[in-house]
Amino acid sequence: VAQLVGRTASGFAAVGNGYERFGTVAAVDVLSDPPTLTLEINGGIKTIPVAANATIDVQDVNVNVTSPGELVDIRPGDFARVQMRKDGRVERIVDEYGSRNGHIIAIGRNQFVLEDGQVIAPDRTTEISLNGKAASFADLHPSDQVTVRYNVESNEVRSILASRSAATAPAAAGAVLIGGITTDTNHPLRPGDTIHVTL
Repeated sequence: VAQLVGRTASGFAAVGNGYERFGTVAAVDVLSDPPTLTLEINGGIKTIPVAANATIDVQDVNVNVTSPGELVDIRPGDFARVQMRKDGRVERIVDEYGSRNGHIIAIGRNQFVLEDGQVIAPDRTTEISLNGKAASFADLHPSDQVTVRYNVESNEVRSILASRSAATAPAAAGAVLIGGITTDTNHPLRPGDTIHVTL
């Protein structure tokens, strides 16, 4: 509640000896000089130059962990608060996001349920990857391990990173299966030793 005091629908609030801009991250440009952060609030866009000495904190609000970061750690879709001096110089950026982790236990129409009962409903803009490759919602299966990242203000699911263990291929018809291996256990195998394989 304390963070909301002084906020307005314009994404701008007076704070101490400066002000704060806040909104959903629309873009991060680390190649421009100076680098920039673009925020979106209520359909409006504001691009802010970021000084090299600005402090950047990245916060996962679900686990209440804040880590020092860099501009490249801020992702489009996150919620950011940019604290600025009166002259417009950025002093600090707090990038906030929420995360959920777990196994999928059920999948329905455009949503899935995690083992803790949390229902995740991605939309068309959600980035999905499976084992490091771009994927679609239809590629997800029960028992997949997922990490979900979402915007803490809108609850919009921004990304789903899924992983699946490689399935063991069934033995082909007529394949040879080894039933056992016998050797002399009195000494380790050396070149020229004989072993007996039972099929």
